[in-house]
Amino acid sequence: MAAPQNAPIPEAGKKVLSTVTMAPSLGFVPIAVHFDLFGCLQDIGKPATAEELDYAADDTLFLMGGLGFLDLLPDDVYRANDVTRFLVETPSAQHGAMHL
Repeated sequence: MAAPQNAPIPEAGKKVLSTVTMAPSLGFVPIAVHFDLFGCLQDIGKPATAEELDYAADDTLFLMGGLGFLDLLPDDVYRANDVTRFLVETPSAQHGAMHL
């Protein structure tokens, strides 16, 4: 469900805003958005490896974890967090990140 117009920005949204313009984000966020990485991880509903996500680019997952867009667990396992859920529930945030 999209946030109502002029609603306060949730903490997860503030994390996206403060991170998405960093150089690593500019190269990897569009890849994650294009392949619906955040939606796939949330749909699985549990910690998952790149293989379980049918996603070959571990480096993109690792970087998204480093930026705080998802949780990076030991043994190259990834888990959706509040920022992941915000990105899935607010498609305009993903769209905006693609076009910075």
